[in-house]
Amino acid sequence: MSHDRGFALLVVLWSLGFLALIGMHVLLVGRHAAQATLAEQAEVAAELAADGALSERLYDLATRGAPALTSGYGWVVSSNVGILVRTRMRIEQGLVNPNKVGPVFLEALLEERGISKAAAARATAAIMIGTERGDLTAVSGLGQRARLLMCRSGQGAMHGSIQTLDDLAAFPMVGPRIAAAIENVLSFAEMDDPLPGAAGPVVRRALAHASIPVPPRSGLAVEGALLIVEAQVERGGVRIRRHAEVIFAGDASMQPWHVVRWETVPVKSD
Repeated sequence: MSHDRGFALLVVLWSLGFLALIGMHVLLVGRHAAQATLAEQAEVAAELAADGALSERLYDLATRGAPALTSGYGWVVSSNVGILVRTRMRIEQGLVNPNKVGPVFLEALLEERGISKAAAARATAAIMIGTERGDLTAVSGLGQRARLLMCRSGQGAMHGSIQTLDDLAAFPMVGPRIAAAIENVLSFAEMDDPLPGAAGPVVRRALAHASIPVPPRSGLAVEGALLIVEAQVERGGVRIRRHAEVIFAGDASMQPWHVVRWETVPVKSD
């Protein structure tokens, strides 16, 4: 009888332990699902806050015109009450798209940013070859050793458009240092040559260096211009950045811009 009671007690204890294990597993799964839901809700809220900040900056531009464009491309704090929201906006005029400009101007631009003539020639050749717009013999100052190095590095296999600063820095004859030297005058979205009247001092000097006529500075023309607008939201452990490329059209009745691209992009330290 005592053996039966002991076995029954063992079965009960084993059952209770098994039930407790199942209960703990259910609790942990539920807690993980709840945390995942809260994190997803926080990201959605941050994205909505970022999109709202972007729209606010664009409507401000529609109301005030060019004065709403702050100088440079620095961040402006839109809100800092419980959630940090920063925005920045840049008009893509007077900037340089390395996929579009010719070798003479690009080489002059690099030299204006403090790159030596030889290094500027090598970097320009790499970009021309990489974007299928030229050959190594078209760039001045490029020696035989540099030509051989470019061929051996597989540069000819990198054909295609340059979409980001990292793409530009990946070219063997360019690298991070040269890419960073011209970062603040680059636009990978601009489809035309830099507009001289809206260009900054560096681009205007490079145009003159390349013997390209430089008219008097005329300022920014907002109508029909391509705009880059970004918003970054930080709340607790959530950080999200939204990037928009829009064509501004001030005469539109409801929304005075046409969206070219609107997406979430990786958060960087800038």
